[in-house]
Amino acid sequence: MQSRSDATRERAKVIACADSLQTITAEYNSLLGGKWKGMMSLSNGGGRFALPPMDTVHLLSKPSIGVYAEGAATTDGYNILPVFNKFLPRSYYIDVFNKGQGQLQWTASVSGKWILLDKTASNKSGRINVSIDWSNVPIGENIKGEILVSQTARDTKRILISVFNPADPNRETLKGMFVEDNGYISIDPARFTRKNETKEINFEVMEGLGISDKVVRLGNPFSKNTYYPSLELTSNYVAPVRSDKYPMLLYDFYSFQGGPVDVYTYMVPVFPLNDESGVRYGIMIDDSPVYLPEAGAPYYSTLWIQSILRNTRINKTTHVLKNPGKHTLKIFTAHPGMLLQKIVIDFGGLKRSYTGPDFTLSK
Repeated sequence: MQSRSDATRERAKVIACADSLQTITAEYNSLLGGKWKGMMSLSNGGGRFALPPMDTVHLLSKPSIGVYAEGAATTDGYNILPVFNKFLPRSYYIDVFNKGQGQLQWTASVSGKWILLDKTASNKSGRINVSIDWSNVPIGENIKGEILVSQTARDTKRILISVFNPADPNRETLKGMFVEDNGYISIDPARFTRKNETKEINFEVMEGLGISDKVVRLGNPFSKNTYYPSLELTSNYVAPVRSDKYPMLLYDFYSFQGGPVDVYTYMVPVFPLNDESGVRYGIMIDDSPVYLPEAGAPYYSTLWIQSILRNTRINKTTHVLKNPGKHTLKIFTAHPGMLLQKIVIDFGGLKRSYTGPDFTLSK
């Protein structure tokens, strides 16, 4: 945690940056006698730039331990790390900080030797990286553990751990496949499993675009729309189609549960090239109907402004998985030229974020 003097300096920096934005905007709008006045504005998307909250924090008179578990909404209440998944071996962190004044000395202990910490004691605030010894962790889908971070016996924080380590399938079986993790699957569109291309339509990975600095273009935007003669592109969805007939990207993924799922597709917001071209693309899982969301939005609409500010148009479609196991998601080229940034399948565990969760490719 920052000291009071550090917080004061940071507060001054934030105010100075806000003042600079006001000055730069005013200078631009006064260029050449105000020729471009109004082109630059701190009002965007129906709102106006405002300083973030800068409330004063009053520290306790004595050192007091505080923790923040990665993924938690706040530092209050239960501290629970995301589920550790054997198919996506990764570490999560716990931030330890001082809620009071004076020097904080703390130690950390674990309930099982299979819980690994890169730091177990310190005399200052810091971060503990937590990982799992997969060679020693018990087999099971809901293995429980805990970490205790203590300053004294009466000043102790408890962080709960859950490990997903099923006996079947094994890690090699799912290697290189997108796998459900913490109630969602996040797919990198450039890592498609297979693709169907035609002479007119192919798929190109383009660098330097989108929220992840990489997108997949679904066909050349100047291609003629002749490969979907039976598809009514003014509908929201159509009947299932044969996978070997149309240009599409195919992504194999593995789920540990069945039932309804929401699929979020992150697209670069675009306008149609002309009145005859649309901005639709297709989504299908296994033998579900093909849903046809829009990649664009009406000009100057709230949806368009939000999409431009965010640099992505996010659409949601709902599909049904008949059972757990391997499935295939398919992205169709409905109108050529759409730019795909990310795909997220939500089983109920997806949390709100600005750019969506990290990709869940099994290793």
